[in-house]
Amino acid sequence: MWDGMSQEAKRRAQANRNTIISDPVPFFIGEHVKDPTWRRDGSELWAEVTIPKSGPPWPLRLGTKQGDGAISPIELR
Repeated sequence: MWDGMSQEAKRRAQANRNTIISDPVPFFIGEHVKDPTWRRDGSELWAEVTIPKSGPPWPLRLGTKQGDGAISPIELR
């Protein structure tokens, strides 16, 4: 993940605790839950994940990011 990043970019990523994952992360939801990937309001779909020392990320919850930068969790029930 850190290959090719400048020292400043690494510092910002560590300070913000944000990481960009280039591979898809499976997130399973119930069959009767409305599909959260349909975003008619222009918001972005974000996932909160745990990144273990080895292995793929573990998804925890989904949220939407609005134009103001705030991320609101999505209730998946």
